[in-house]
Amino acid sequence: MVTNSEELDIRDIIGSSCFRVHRGRRVRHIEGRRSVYEGTAECGAVIVKVYRSAVQGRRHFRRDLRGVERLAERGIPTAAVAAGGRCVEGWALALEKIESLLRSLGDKGEALHKAYFGKEA
Repeated sequence: MVTNSEELDIRDIIGSSCFRVHRGRRVRHIEGRRSVYEGTAECGAVIVKVYRSAVQGRRHFRRDLRGVERLAERGIPTAAVAAGGRCVEGWALALEKIESLLRSLGDKGEALHKAYFGKEA
């Protein structure tokens, strides 16, 4: 799926669609379980979680998706789901990156982003 640090390609999402993230960069990796990438797709900036565990991947995907849906149902600002479903390497969930939230948090948001992603927002 990851050919180099410049492009992340998630194919075979449920519904036979294709979702491509350009300039993808892995920001977190847990061997055999999941990886998190940030990049740009047609919808804008995205965060993509790829759940690789053959045993637990589907459950973690569904849990995260349910969490995002429940936040939205309650009117709590959350990232919109850009794509999600089965992919070549397991399960993938792509969320629109909420950059406005980081800006609204000011210095705390910038510090949080830098701590998590290792760079300025």
